[in-house]
Amino acid sequence: MSNDHINITRFLQGINSAQDEAVFAIKTASGDFKIVQTVKDWRKGQKSTEILALEFGTSLIDLLHHELNLVSLDEKGLLRLGVLVINDEVNAHRYGMRLMGSIAEALIVRGCNDGVLTNRIWAKYASRSLTYTNRFDRYKSIGTGLRSTELYHPTKYNPGDTQRDIIWVKKEDIISQLLMAKHSKFRDITAGLQIKVSNDGLSYLREDLLTDRYEVPLVYFDFNNDYHRLLDFIHKQKLGIDLETDFLRGRDIDSAMHDELKYYWSLLSDLIRGKITLDYLLRITTDNHPITEALSRAGHPTSSDIIVL
Repeated sequence: MSNDHINITRFLQGINSAQDEAVFAIKTASGDFKIVQTVKDWRKGQKSTEILALEFGTSLIDLLHHELNLVSLDEKGLLRLGVLVINDEVNAHRYGMRLMGSIAEALIVRGCNDGVLTNRIWAKYASRSLTYTNRFDRYKSIGTGLRSTELYHPTKYNPGDTQRDIIWVKKEDIISQLLMAKHSKFRDITAGLQIKVSNDGLSYLREDLLTDRYEVPLVYFDFNNDYHRLLDFIHKQKLGIDLETDFLRGRDIDSAMHDELKYYWSLLSDLIRGKITLDYLLRITTDNHPITEALSRAGHPTSSDIIVL
């Protein structure tokens, strides 16, 4: 996650409800300020596409290009978007959530390879280990369906793998992979994670849970806050799923990543529905200054303050 994303998240955490009339504004190339949205409306879920595009558009394009191979250069050197535009709401949603699963996979892999602690946390869950041990430092994470894997680790590229979206390989010997912990019922098989994203988990994951489909932990990012609804389903069905190791909530492991994924979903769903274009994302991120700062007294915004993006 970029520093801009971290800054805006931390900044908003410092604004209390009495300060919700502070506004987001975009500082244009001409130096003018364009007021876009109040903090109150942002918190209520009505997030401005313009703000999201400015803060997250560049990183979404990067993910779609480098990891999903859905943004490419044509023969004239122009960027082209490979994301389908779908008018049917049901199919658009299904297609978009599949892409979001790949984006979540990419964010986890990038986070693990950028940070030792992040890698230890995710590797712990992937191997069903009891502790965050430094033995995980010898391994790097790889997304089995990502374009970066196809380019740099082609022998590990397997987009048809129905079990593992993410695996861990030894940095000095990528043939050797991280295995499940010795105490696990799946001991000595290849560790990994299956990643799912949805706002209707029961419909999306019902059959996977009933059939205990995956031998690796399933990580679910619940956009509609319905993880506990699935827990109730597991209990009522008396499924032999260990909630400590087998079915994990992505938000509980990395809440900042969960929020970032939701921001990407807002933009991606607009792309799929034809509400915005790749040219729009490119234009807004270059026409405006992508900075985040608060024009406030004593470092704390009041109702008259402007949060400049």
